Amino acid sequence: MKTRTIIKNALGTLALLGAVNSQAALVEYTDATAFATDLANLGFAVETRSEGFEPTIGGAATPWEPALSTPLPVVDVPNMGVRWFQTNPINPGFGIATNGGDTQQGLYAMNLPGLITVVGSNMSYAMETSGFKLVAFGGWFKDNNAGAKPVFTLDTGSVIASGPLGLDWEFRGFIDNDPNGGFTQVFVTEAETDTEIEWFFTDGITLAAQPGQFPPPPIPLPAALPLFGSALLGLGFIGRRRQKKLS
Repeated sequence: MKTRTIIKNALGTLALLGAVNSQAALVEYTDATAFATDLANLGFAVETRSEGFEPTIGGAATPWEPALSTPLPVVDVPNMGVRWFQTNPINPGFGIATNGGDTQQGLYAMNLPGLITVVGSNMSYAMETSGFKLVAFGGWFKDNNAGAKPVFTLDTGSVIASGPLGLDWEFRGFIDNDPNGGFTQVFVTEAETDTEIEWFFTDGITLAAQPGQFPPPPIPLPAALPLFGSALLGLGFIGRRRQKKLS
């Protein structure tokens, strides 16, 4: 089974990985293990972030929490230095939203509901960084009817036309193995052109960039800190009472 494909250039010329290629390349993956293995052996350091579209983590709200609303919102969510947003505002009532149900990881996935028409009003969303370059994007995708064809278009001009999805979660991803390369935007479009109403799911996204590019994660307030502050106030009050008695 083919799990890696080299995207040689923006024209989409493809070659199976195997022959030595002197040029750096964007490599497409359909196998999560191969993606993780190659990401760990790039030849230069990277750090990763995981996006699960969860509204809360450890009891604390995330930037995705306001997106869980009815009717479906027009999503525009910044998280971890990356903005996720709708790119094709088709018929009112259709948009992108996070939702529970049949998910690959955790409790929530980003759902992309939309009416596919014969004139090609395709479902689409995008992510863009705050200016830094990513070297990898990978995650899990599925379709409710089978047959959805995700297409990933990068700001570099590369277009990755993935094969049709089934009813089960399938991995899609790509790595830019050039330390001087990278991309800042990924546009995800569903390229099927029939008239079915599709639900296109995305979950468990892994993003990678060279060290120091992602903003530092927020530091959670330790649970004991408020108690410690209360204790200090109590000690101050006791100290003042003792001072009054001495005077």
